[in-house]
Amino acid sequence: MTGILFLQVACLLLLIAPGYWLRRSGVLTETGTTELAKLLMRAIYPCLVYGAVVGNFTTGRLLALWPLPVAVLGFMWLGFFIGLVAAGRCRFASPAQKQAFLFQCAFNNYSFLPMPLVAMLYGDTGVALLIVSSLGAEIAIWTLGVAIVHNRGISWRNLRSLANPVLLMLAAALLTIVIRDAVAPHVPPPLATVAAAVLGTLQMAGKATIPISMVIAGSCFATLAAGTLREPRAWLAAGLRLVAIPIVALLLLRLLPLPIAERQVLTLVAVMPVSLASITFAKVFHGDEAFISSTVLITHLLALATIPLLLALAL
Repeated sequence: MTGILFLQVACLLLLIAPGYWLRRSGVLTETGTTELAKLLMRAIYPCLVYGAVVGNFTTGRLLALWPLPVAVLGFMWLGFFIGLVAAGRCRFASPAQKQAFLFQCAFNNYSFLPMPLVAMLYGDTGVALLIVSSLGAEIAIWTLGVAIVHNRGISWRNLRSLANPVLLMLAAALLTIVIRDAVAPHVPPPLATVAAAVLGTLQMAGKATIPISMVIAGSCFATLAAGTLREPRAWLAAGLRLVAIPIVALLLLRLLPLPIAERQVLTLVAVMPVSLASITFAKVFHGDEAFISSTVLITHLLALATIPLLLALAL
């Protein structure tokens, strides 16, 4: 299984190449990359969230699987606290670099990278469980994550940050499920057909999330200065995110009384590298793009070894 996992991760990372080539050849500019990131965050990614949730779950099923998003939410906070302890012993070049360091410790690639791996190992059931678990990550990234990049605590004064397309679409998806389950027997066939067509369109748009994220990542990698890859704090973040945080998370996961399928999916999420979405966040919220991009590149390359190794030990 270790060799297959290595191959799957390597093939997925090849999707970065088109973005790298487009940026190096001048077809994709800095402005174009930023606008593409905004398009992804404000339109395409929300479609993925809505389509995945509405298309795969009922109210009862979501309620029964509540430990999954809670556990992933816990993973994110665990990473943040470990990063906060490490940051207290570091001297950063700027406040933005410290924010980027904490963000990368807190948030890993909870959806884009594990999705094909879960599909390969556990089929459609595993994919459905992964989608449910990602609800916790979405809540964390749009609360804790926004608080980190804005360098402020989570309080009533910054709750406006929650009014973003992703969380609004997530709320709409949950509301849709509740209403659908309540009125489904009474919906006339023509209306049901229209609803199915709308859902199918949103799911189609959402499927562009992973390739566009990879293009954005490749574009950012193309402009990385060699010195950014020698940044010791980027390597510290990589070590924490790929080794220290996953090990602590896996040890805590052993204490939870979970069915084996749910435990397997959470194990896979716990060992992922930093989030590809962090690059989009850096562009949209004016973060330290060089530090973010360098940690994404470093962790995804090292993950070719750490993911198979940690999974072989944990599963």
